[in-house]
Amino acid sequence: MQLRTMMDANFARAAGRRRRINRRLMESEWPVLLAVMGKPSTEGTHLSLTDIRTLVTDRRLPGRVTERLKSH
Repeated sequence: MQLRTMMDANFARAAGRRRRINRRLMESEWPVLLAVMGKPSTEGTHLSLTDIRTLVTDRRLPGRVTERLKSH
């Protein structure tokens, strides 16, 4: 439910400059990111702001994810 609320808020903020694909990307990408990179908590799986910033701004995977990938 919180994921849907976040996606709705992002979609509303993009009013006037939305692309048709934006919502579809959010609906498919965020659940996968949560499944692969999410951190468990008492309220469910979440991504930290630091992880999101690393993905979006730095355009790389967070260190904990690359370490996990190297170990497999």
